[in-house]
Amino acid sequence: MNHELRSHNLWVLSWPIFIEEITGGLVFLADAYFLSQISDEVAATVGVLLPVLLLGFFIIPMFTTAGTSVASQYMGAKQTQHILPTYMANIGISSLLGLLMFIVSFIYADRVGLWLGMTPELNAHSETYLLAVSFSFFCIAVRFSYASILASRGMTHWNMATALVTNALNVVLNAAFFLGWFGLPKMGLLGIAMATSISFAVGALLVMWVVHGPMKIRFRFKGMSGPIRRVMRPILKIGVPSAMEPFSYTVQQIVVSMAVISLGLEAMGANTYVLRVLVVEITFAFALGAGSQILMAHFMGAENFKEVNRIFWKSVAYASGFAFINMLMFVWIYDSLLTLFTDNPQIIELGKWMLAACIIMEPARAVNIIAGMGLKGVGDARFSAVSSMIFMWAVIPFVFWIGLDLGYGMLGVWMCFVVDESLRAAINLWRWRTGKWRSKGIRNDTDEGGLAEVPA
Repeated sequence: MNHELRSHNLWVLSWPIFIEEITGGLVFLADAYFLSQISDEVAATVGVLLPVLLLGFFIIPMFTTAGTSVASQYMGAKQTQHILPTYMANIGISSLLGLLMFIVSFIYADRVGLWLGMTPELNAHSETYLLAVSFSFFCIAVRFSYASILASRGMTHWNMATALVTNALNVVLNAAFFLGWFGLPKMGLLGIAMATSISFAVGALLVMWVVHGPMKIRFRFKGMSGPIRRVMRPILKIGVPSAMEPFSYTVQQIVVSMAVISLGLEAMGANTYVLRVLVVEITFAFALGAGSQILMAHFMGAENFKEVNRIFWKSVAYASGFAFINMLMFVWIYDSLLTLFTDNPQIIELGKWMLAACIIMEPARAVNIIAGMGLKGVGDARFSAVSSMIFMWAVIPFVFWIGLDLGYGMLGVWMCFVVDESLRAAINLWRWRTGKWRSKGIRNDTDEGGLAEVPA
């Protein structure tokens, strides 16, 4: 099995990730469109549930990037005997995490909305959606842990291809279940949630086929317990902080959702639709961050620190610049943009000012995405995770004070996050400039004793 990285070009690695992620983002936009056709109430309810959904849709994929980083570092260090155990350990841990999230969300589906402060009527929509979409968590765990294998080898075009099929299927199923195509009954909210679960299941099967089919990667379990245990430390060293940061963010957003719900339907609607609009620039930053993370991990393993540093600053410049230009354009066309989802003038007016705040917030967020993934890629995951979690929770009292107590509403909430993202961006850039990441690689994290070459 060829362990070499397919490409050392940032754009060759990143553009398939961007296509993969942007089509996923377009699926969320399609979901928002179909939900808004039911009612602003239903769309806003599912939008407020987004932080709960991110427990699976965001945390699990972020954890699986540990496998990408660790395997890429082993490739760069020419320690090929650790690669296959890394793949297997990453799939095992991620799948268990996804299964746990599926079981918990299914069992408590009837209570989540009430915990968030929804009325019984809104909670009924919440329960319907969660019951149908919860299986997606397990499917995502399998899909992204397998996708990390392809990413570590630079085969991001395969992940793009499977994502395109998956996301196209999602949109078709959305329309079919919503409009009653092919003789199917019109299922409304339930159908939209079912489309998500079915398409993610198909996506998981597709990427498994690519890994074991065209890539001809074979897993074997005899004699693998020792090698798998030995690679657990570097995986968990990167994976746990990688998962804890989005977990903390998600729990924070659940708390914020309580504040948003208390601000009324207009705030809920504006929050839902603006977050959908931000998909493009966030996706670009994530794709660039993922591509740079693969390259930086590879060069980190080879101890080529100059190249690691060059890739980092190049990615920061491109991501923040794109975010700034993108948000200027969105503010310019805000009316046409938001009327895709609603004709409520209060929601549109509020959304306009939220988008204006994003001219500052989104370039800072782009820096945080690149810096966070970059620090994780070189093994310095703990600093990014800890500093992010401190700021995430420090901002919460200000959200309630400025947004609710002082009466600034949703704009007050949004401005708190502008300050939060900006301060974290400055700290992440400072951390990188200290150069402490140079001593955080995996070379000293794996016990070499007794670990023989394991053929794939």
